[in-house]
Amino acid sequence: MASKTEALIAGSIAGFVVDVSLFPIDTIKTRMQSRHGLKMLGIADLHKLRGVGAAAIGSMPSSALYFLAYEQIKKKMTNYGLLQYVFASSIGECLACLVRVPTEVVKQRVQAKQAPSTLSSLRMVLQSVGFR
Repeated sequence: MASKTEALIAGSIAGFVVDVSLFPIDTIKTRMQSRHGLKMLGIADLHKLRGVGAAAIGSMPSSALYFLAYEQIKKKMTNYGLLQYVFASSIGECLACLVRVPTEVVKQRVQAKQAPSTLSSLRMVLQSVGFR
């Protein structure tokens, strides 16, 4: 059973490695799903990694929160069999989404070339949508 610190560190590192390594594929997917579709695919500029900052910054706390919640809830529900895993992973994912969804919005706007940088995308999102 992982300690709280181990779960936070493991989650942070895992989230960072996965999101950064899959970022080019995620960018292609996001551009294909945008309203301009294949016209804006722009594979030649994938090396610029526009939006990778938002992916990296958002993935670490999101994954850390998931791992921490999962481990702690699983530890508390030892006599529930399969339900302990279902409940722990469900709660962990809900908590992680509190961080992941806003950072995904910021990241995808940069990937879809709706904003020139992560910071400008964050400003745009805060101005247009804000906190709700």
